[in-house]
Amino acid sequence: MFTFRWQIKMSNGKLSFVIWMGIVWILCEGVQPEMASADQKSRANSRDEKRENEAVKEARQDLDKAKDRLKDEEKQLRAARADFQKAEQERKQAASALQKLREQVEEKYEQETGLLAARQNLKQLTTERDRILGPIVQSIRQRETGLSAGLKQAEEKLSRATTLDERKGAAKQIAEYQAQFRQLEAAAIEADPRAKELSRKVTLQEQQVQTANQKLDRIIERDSQLKAAEQKFAASRKAEDAAEQAVSKASRDVAQAQAGVDRAEKQLAQKVAQDRKDKNRK
Repeated sequence: MFTFRWQIKMSNGKLSFVIWMGIVWILCEGVQPEMASADQKSRANSRDEKRENEAVKEARQDLDKAKDRLKDEEKQLRAARADFQKAEQERKQAASALQKLREQVEEKYEQETGLLAARQNLKQLTTERDRILGPIVQSIRQRETGLSAGLKQAEEKLSRATTLDERKGAAKQIAEYQAQFRQLEAAAIEADPRAKELSRKVTLQEQQVQTANQKLDRIIERDSQLKAAEQKFAASRKAEDAAEQAVSKASRDVAQAQAGVDRAEKQLAQKVAQDRKDKNRK
């Protein structure tokens, strides 16, 4: 009897232990997925935060690169402007030297070419013609208000021009307006006997100046010093145009670089704002 009761008691103890272990196992099985899920979520959040930090870092790097490029472009623009100023000065010096040397040659060959006398006569005739034509021209310009206003605007545009294309466009407009005025003036001159006669004399004298210039040109061909001065002046003008084009290109490059900086700053601000709003940040 005692042995039987003890066996029953032992059996009951084993049964209780088995039940307890089962309960523990069930609890562990229920907690483990939650722990695994929490751990996966933590790792995912960590990856998201790292990704967001990398995005901000890359945006900052892009901004630094854009700023470096802008500095380089601004440096090139300053260099281009300095080159243009130098080229402009050299062109002025070459023009002055050429004019001085040409005057010396003209004076030297005055009797042979007759150029100085022809120019003096042309100057006197032109002064007299302009005195007669002055009121006629003034009347035309006062009457043609539209042409006068257009010419003035084109001249102002030329004075404000900063690029070669702007200068060319303004100069073309000025030439068109002046051509229209010349047509009107020619008609008015034809109708005035004194103006017509003086204009005819000026035209003849201009032809004499041109003939004298042609004689001088032939002399220039034999004058190596003057020819070299003309070549230097031509080269200086070409260099000035090239320098001006370089300034225009450098200005466009600076504008593009500045736009790149603006875009990079905007992207960085967006990334930083996005990162601050993100719930994954610790």
